[in-house]
Amino acid sequence: MPDIDPLDVHAQIEAQEAAKQRARQLAREEADDIRWLMSGKRGRRIVRRILSRAGALDEFPSSFNTNAATMAFNEGRRTTAFALREQILAWCLKDYVLMLEEREEDA
Repeated sequence: MPDIDPLDVHAQIEAQEAAKQRARQLAREEADDIRWLMSGKRGRRIVRRILSRAGALDEFPSSFNTNAATMAFNEGRRTTAFALREQILAWCLKDYVLMLEEREEDA
């Protein structure tokens, strides 16, 4: 954001509105990207592998490790996968259910 005169209230309000608009646009793009990824079987397989490897699909293994660095790494991976899963559940629940059904078919 460019430097704005601290005394120019109008410019500050405009800059805030522009930032809010950009944030809304980025959120829409992110939702569209997730929907696109989950719309095809190949994308659902990729997501399923990511969630499974990170322990965020359904087994929920512990991230505990006696080595603090390893445990921090494991927990970071799980947290990222949980965030992805939450987005999927919020934006395309039906595709998530389909992904789980396909997992059963592929087993």
